[in-house]
Amino acid sequence: MSADQCEPHPVRPLVSVVIPTRDRQSLLLRAVDSVLQQSESNLELIIVDDASSDETAAFLARLKRHDGRVRTLRNDHPAGGAAARNQGIALSRGQWIAFLDDDDEWMPAKLQRQLQMLQSSPAAVACSCNFVMRFSSGRSKLVQVAKNATLQQLLFENELGSASLCVCSSAVLKDIGGFDASLPSAQDQDLWARVRQHGNVMVCTEPLVLYRAHTGRRISNNMQSQYLGARRFYFKHRHDMDAACRRGRMARTCFLMSRQPDRGARHRLRYLLLSMRNSSPLEALAYAASSLPRLLSDAVFGIGATQP
Repeated sequence: MSADQCEPHPVRPLVSVVIPTRDRQSLLLRAVDSVLQQSESNLELIIVDDASSDETAAFLARLKRHDGRVRTLRNDHPAGGAAARNQGIALSRGQWIAFLDDDDEWMPAKLQRQLQMLQSSPAAVACSCNFVMRFSSGRSKLVQVAKNATLQQLLFENELGSASLCVCSSAVLKDIGGFDASLPSAQDQDLWARVRQHGNVMVCTEPLVLYRAHTGRRISNNMQSQYLGARRFYFKHRHDMDAACRRGRMARTCFLMSRQPDRGARHRLRYLLLSMRNSSPLEALAYAASSLPRLLSDAVFGIGATQP
């Protein structure tokens, strides 16, 4: 692991922005641009190159020469997104810390709007925001995150969105140890739940992030990581969950097991029925509807029917 050799900065920035990246130089360019063009310019940008093998290193070297607010760190071996964010947190000097995934972008006033909200409420320790989801077809959809989410709501569902939406107190992030790198998924939800236990989380209703939905490498496209993360999240937080939340989380975990592509049809059907039995009628219907195409395929073609 190697960090940049920047001269010491005499003035502490208001906010530190952390971007983890690996082999996405073409996408990273847009993400970085959206940070450096922010209306709130009192920032440092920490980019953690998680052992990229493309042109990322050369791009970052040029970027540092162009803008003194940029700091970089490179891992010799991949550590993963959560660990890379934690490395950025450890290097940060700002009063606030914000995160951006390398395939997302910020609107120009993102930091300014959220920091204004945080500075107006002494009890607030973090802020999320609404966002625009952009699909590969070019279609866009406004997504609104929950306002005033309770701890139980956050333990049941990620009501506050991805890390790209988050601005959080540096002191709180360092106190809770940042992201849990042992979780294969649900890392954002886990962070929001632990942050919420330290104070209020505000939500800016203005859409401030452009989230690009794509079929490339990301946790949301990996069903095995989804299942393992949900299972570990449940066992980590079940002591804080009420009975309804525990039941719902177990149902969600069973549903994710039913979606594992390497499991046989009977195995997946058994877990689907378990998830439906432990869900509300509306959730059970949604689970069944989501699984119907695969169940029909199994019935017609007999795919995986003899597997355990």
